[in-house]
Amino acid sequence: MGLSMSTPTIVRSPRAEIGPAQETVSNRLWLRATADERAAMTIAVKSWIETMSERGVRLHGAPLQSAGEAKIVCVHDGELLVSDGPFAETKEQIGGYDVVQCTDLDAAVQVAAGHPLARTARVEVRPFWDAPWQ
Repeated sequence: MGLSMSTPTIVRSPRAEIGPAQETVSNRLWLRATADERAAMTIAVKSWIETMSERGVRLHGAPLQSAGEAKIVCVHDGELLVSDGPFAETKEQIGGYDVVQCTDLDAAVQVAAGHPLARTARVEVRPFWDAPWQ
């Protein structure tokens, strides 16, 4: 990230440990939550999304299915190879993402800290790379 106001930052939320059946922490919390807890979590996340969107901070985002649903694509010597994910043995996976636009990385960290799921899982904040082909 060039740390300019116009440079979006991706906030991956939550960065979660993988457990049995490739569940994310947020997915596991959701499945184990009571109906009242689910309702409260839904309201909190929707409120954060609405507030950040109205402020022009959140550009877009979405939850992701588990890494067990992923497909890994590679073309080697002209041959398409597709395998099931995840691509590596890992103890964590990304449960979703939000792209936010902030003045700098510190501001993006503060936005991420305000996400309701930051209380129950880890949130990774990562700037976009200004790739030479952009």
